[in-house]
Amino acid sequence: MFEAIIGIAVGIVLIVIAIMNMKGNVKMLHSYHIDNIKEEDKIPFGKMVGTGILIVGCGIAIFGALSLCAKLLNNSIFTKIGMGLLIVSILIGVGIALYAIKKYNGKIM
Repeated sequence: MFEAIIGIAVGIVLIVIAIMNMKGNVKMLHSYHIDNIKEEDKIPFGKMVGTGILIVGCGIAIFGALSLCAKLLNNSIFTKIGMGLLIVSILIGVGIALYAIKKYNGKIM
């Protein structure tokens, strides 16, 4: 049960970071990800990276909530559904963030 609550908390933290990025605050990203970004591109870049992080954060929070349901209801189907959603959200979210970094920075690293 503790692991599920930690998952929900981590998801919420990522959602908050994503919202900050979407508002144009990209200082929480590694400096090499924002080195070549023009000042006028920081807001669209932040929105795109923030969207990716938001998707991952939601996936983690949902996985945590479904894991909690699985523990409380003693039914592992919730964990299996949550794992599937988590994998899909990580793939999509990281893909969007990497695309934004490549598009606006010109390189990943």
